Amino acid sequence: MSFKLYGYERNPRTRIIRILVGIQQQYSEKWLMQSVKAEAEGIQLAIHQVVPRQGIGKDDYKSKFPLSAGKIPGLEGPDIQLTETLAIAMYLAKIANKSRLLGDGSIVQEAEVLMWMSWANQELLQTLARWFLPLIPSFTDPAPYSMGPRC
Repeated sequence: MSFKLYGYERNPRTRIIRILVGIQQQYSEKWLMQSVKAEAEGIQLAIHQVVPRQGIGKDDYKSKFPLSAGKIPGLEGPDIQLTETLAIAMYLAKIANKSRLLGDGSIVQEAEVLMWMSWANQELLQTLARWFLPLIPSFTDPAPYSMGPRC
């Protein structure tokens, strides 16, 4: 199966998806797109560069994923468009025969794995970002995650 992953190399949420799939990178001449293959699992993943803070690919991404509010990553594939790291990770783990990533197959262990994934995504990454992002000069604009609800 062939998928497009929208995000960028240094984004921790995009990196989670890339690690999950167990990718091998092949860099193209342009930094705007990387081809990534997880052939052992039957998944082809093309990374499309989207860096919201720098405006790279932002408008195209928001037109494809209007409910994302600019948050990455996003996954586009045959008959599916997903945003949110946990949804993408769960989907790819199940179709990539990586069900052991979700525990022993029982509903209890799958729920516990989901609990820890949710905690890491919502609590740990947010805390680490508040500590370290102010130290990086290029990260002066607030991320879509820290702008609060858009009602």
